Amino acid sequence: MTDFAVRSDLADGAAAVDRQSNPAFDITHLSLRYWLTVGVSIALLVLASYRWVDRPTATLMHGAVRPGAPLAFMFNMLTHLPDLLTTVGVGLILLLPLLGWLAHASGRYIYVRAALLVGASFVLSSSIKTILKWGFGRTWPETWVRNNPSFVHDGVFQFSPFHGGAGWSAFPSGHMSAVVSVAMMGWHLWPRLAPLWIVTIIGTGLGLIGLNLHFVSDVLAGGYIGAASVAAVLWFAAHWSNRITTASD
Repeated sequence: MTDFAVRSDLADGAAAVDRQSNPAFDITHLSLRYWLTVGVSIALLVLASYRWVDRPTATLMHGAVRPGAPLAFMFNMLTHLPDLLTTVGVGLILLLPLLGWLAHASGRYIYVRAALLVGASFVLSSSIKTILKWGFGRTWPETWVRNNPSFVHDGVFQFSPFHGGAGWSAFPSGHMSAVVSVAMMGWHLWPRLAPLWIVTIIGTGLGLIGLNLHFVSDVLAGGYIGAASVAAVLWFAAHWSNRITTASD
């Protein structure tokens, strides 16, 4: 079974520059079998959430989180975390030419590699969630755009595959997939900041559910897409690095 194990000098950011002779970036226990098992488990959780959790939670949040209340303000702040990380992901992609020039001038390519890994995982997760949103065509918990039919406002709770349109794109959560793709890659690149990445991921999920921006199952699916995208990018990076090493030997 192919193993998603990566050895690189990308660990703890700049500190890795001084430890290039002792690579510390090691992702273990992430085999293909592992990700398939997690994927099946998430799918079962999504189905269970759709059946027993999504509607009660949406109803509870609609009644408990009133606009302007302190709890609503807190959830609203949490939902802005994905916007911040999305900006970071896009910014890294746009800054790649500058980072490449600086790396060439200094002889240190660690930051270019980090930017490539973060940007690639973000782009991959964004592409996958866009396709899946169109494919599943799920309605939202509340009415947000163009009088879209919603569970709270209209009692509409359904999937309309390939429907298209902003009102039918709740599943999976794009915000969750984006924040997990960037935060998990950051976690692996800078493990000492693990508490920050964990709080960001959990906070985003709570904010999206608390403000009824997404059903619980939307958030679960979005999180898996983000995590799987990180694993796929790391596997490709390791595979490509091995090919280059083999060719140069």
